[in-house]
Amino acid sequence: MAQHIANGERHHPVLQKLHPLLELTPVIRPRLLLAAPVVGVGPILLALLYHREKDAFQSRLRFRLPGQPEFLRRTKWRSFPDPASLQRRREKILRDFTELVAQVGGAEMSRVEFPPGASDEEILHIVLASAIPSLLP
Repeated sequence: MAQHIANGERHHPVLQKLHPLLELTPVIRPRLLLAAPVVGVGPILLALLYHREKDAFQSRLRFRLPGQPEFLRRTKWRSFPDPASLQRRREKILRDFTELVAQVGGAEMSRVEFPPGASDEEILHIVLASAIPSLLP
């Protein structure tokens, strides 16, 4: 298996800051990115990624509490039998993230969607056009 440098030197600094939450490789592609600023914590970020070889999805949650190491949680890669079940999962992810942000006193959430066939350049353009870069340290 070939090694791929995810969001490495060839990528824009914003994408490097988002790694490993948002991963760009020929096999792993982002589909959704959520972010919300929280006073005293910084941004809470969540990404939904698609694995082309496994035909499966994974969500990743990242934030940093003051004086603590960064928290990164990855779910297991999971396949969905049909588009409706994937849509229900996306809606649950959005609800859970919205509830988490509200519980910790977060501000307005930013949401970015990525088309299934988006290139690295298109993904970068979509991220840079959003409010997310302004939330990153």
